[in-house]
Formats: sequence, structure tokens, C-alpha cells
Amino acid sequence: MFVASRELRGPTTSSSVRFRVKRGDGGTAWLEANFKLAEISAGTEQEIVGVLRDVTSQKAVEDELSSANLKLAQLATTDGLTRLANRRSFDAFLRDAYAKHTVLSVLLIDIDHFKGFNDALGHQAGDGCLQRIAEVIGSATANTGGLSARYGGEEFAVVLPGVDEERATRVAHAIRLLVRRLEIFHPRSPRKYVAISVGVAAKGDATTDEMALTRDADIALYHAKEQGRDCTVASSLLVSSRLEMPSLVPSLADLESAL
Repeated sequence: MFVASRELRGPTTSSSVRFRVKRGDGGTAWLEANFKLAEISAGTEQEIVGVLRDVTSQKAVEDELSSANLKLAQLATTDGLTRLANRRSFDAFLRDAYAKHTVLSVLLIDIDHFKGFNDALGHQAGDGCLQRIAEVIGSATANTGGLSARYGGEEFAVVLPGVDEERATRVAHAIRLLVRRLEIFHPRSPRKYVAISVGVAAKGDATTDEMALTRDADIALYHAKEQGRDCTVASSLLVSSRLEMPSLVPSLADLESAL
């Protein structure tokens, strides 16, 4: 009552408060109390008129609408098949991360010979393959400040704020080896299992914007495919004209620890 009277400034203003109470049957009811100053005559004390009404049904509709809006917001930013972030979310996240972080890396990932996989086993199997690989890629940024996204088709992207190219390359190696461990049969792949190629790029002095960073990762991915697929190529190796990966490859245990 004190709050209501404090908010009432004149006969044309009103104040309301909504609260819940326990029903006799153990259920919950939502009530709304509306307060208004009563018109007064000279010499009489100021009075407040209150009207109480049951708004349980209205509250249920409002909650349902709020839940629906939340689901729509999630659909707008999430890929329906893989449950990773979608391309729109990736673009927005990368733009923000590029502006905030001096050190930043991007991974672009492509499933090798995926068209042949779909042609041989069907799109339902292809969807299952995408989902399993998405789980592995998503683990790279789980509980971190990074983002894993479905970039389009059989391509995925990972944004790693605060991670330099060397560490990002280790993450890329780990993801690639974990995908290989899935042992998804691929009848039209020379290796007979599903594999991925990865391009890595890091923000540097010569990087003009986030689009250039993605383009560098895409070029590195192209060279990974040119080298025979199932491998990782870092953008800096292309700049320095050293297209072969280092001969010292970390152990699988070390690579997995990068995730």
C-alpha cells in the first residue's frame, strides 16, 4: 500500500502490482491489484481505492508468448540440424570479436568428399554425419569464449578469441583427429572413412578486417584440399611460401588437450 500511495500523484494516475498466492487446492493463482486516488471533498481525508482481480489465465498466455519468442530468437541464431550457431551468428560474433581482441584466430573446416558420401549413402546418412562432426567441432569452444558454427553446407567455422595461430593450429589438428576417431564409413573416399580439411588464419598487422581474416582461412582451407585433404594448413605458411606442415606433429594426447 505504501508503494502504491507513493506512486499516486493525482486522481488521473493509477498504480498496479502483480503477485502470486497459494490456492486452497495447492495450486498457484496470480492476482493484480490496481490502486487509484479517490475523489475527495473539502475537509475529508485522502482515500485510495483498490481493485483486485485474478490474472492467472492472462499470466499463462504471457508466459507462453515469452517462451515462444525465446524459441524464435534461438532459431534465428542456431542451425536447425547441427544445433551449432548459424552463419548469421558467426558473422555477428566474428565482427564483435575482431573489434575487441588483438589476438584472434579463425578455423574453416570442410568435410572431405561429402557429396560422394551423400550420393552413396543418402541425405539422411549425410545429416547424421553432419551432426556427429558438429558435436566434435562444438567441443572445441564448449565453456570457452569462442564460437563454433555451421558456415554452410558441409563447412563449419570456429572463432577463437585470444588464441594465436600456433595454438589454433593445434586445436585444428585435434578436431581433425577426433573426427577420424569417429570412424564414419565413407565408401567413396580413398581413405574409406570421413575426414575433414582445415584452414587456419590469425589476425595480424596486415589483416584489414574480419572479412579478410575469414578469406585468409578460406585460402588456407583451399590449399589443405590441394595437398590431398585430411590435413590442416595455416595461413602464415602460405604467406612465407612454406606450404608443407611442420614435420614435428604433436601426439594425439597433446592435441586433444588443446580442446
